[in-house]
Amino acid sequence: MDLKDDAMNFDDTPQEAAFRTEAKAWIAANAPKQYEEELRKSSLGRTQLKGANILEVAKAWQKKKADAMKAEAEEKAKADSADIRKRLDEVASMIPKDTNDADYHAMTDAQARADEVFSDFGMRAPRPQKGETPSLYERRCVRMLKEHSPTWKGADVGSKAFADDTSFAIVRDQVYREAKQTAMNPVNVPIGQLRMIEKKRDGHTIREFVGDPRSWMDPMAGATQLRGTGSFLHGNLGKN
Repeated sequence: MDLKDDAMNFDDTPQEAAFRTEAKAWIAANAPKQYEEELRKSSLGRTQLKGANILEVAKAWQKKKADAMKAEAEEKAKADSADIRKRLDEVASMIPKDTNDADYHAMTDAQARADEVFSDFGMRAPRPQKGETPSLYERRCVRMLKEHSPTWKGADVGSKAFADDTSFAIVRDQVYREAKQTAMNPVNVPIGQLRMIEKKRDGHTIREFVGDPRSWMDPMAGATQLRGTGSFLHGNLGKN
């Protein structure tokens, strides 16, 4: 039998080490140290204290530990309850809700505004997610488009600084405007390519193209031929 393999490991796990450190700190801060010196000198049969009842001191110390444990348990229960409430709220926000006329039209308008910009990049605006309000939808669209906005490219539009809808509307309009300008700039279209921009107007579909005209002109131009005159004619090659 190899005793080495069956040896007991007395090393603390990281969790045990953390608990040990926390417990030692609490005892150092709360133990009745005023009796420490006297108790250290006492013998096994001598458990009396000068000026205090040893039984009452022991009861008070046990109560203090119990109260601390109860307070910690209550604090943990509150934290767990808050975490559960947060998760329930997140789940509740994902449950489809009946949409009134005002919210429906607000979402329709928000998606139409976004689609007008996304279409300039040859894309469609994203669909609203379940439980998403028009305000949250527009913030998501702005996060997707702000890379095309020199003014707001590096801004965190999801921060508390943009929580107010009225202030955010100013940012949204500027991001959309600058993104459209970026989309219409031929410099942002790869060389040799065209980008189609499709728009709906008065029931008609209008298609515009930006980019490099050679992407469709060159194929129709056919092979390129070079012509020369004078000393460059084929009959004169090698005579000069």
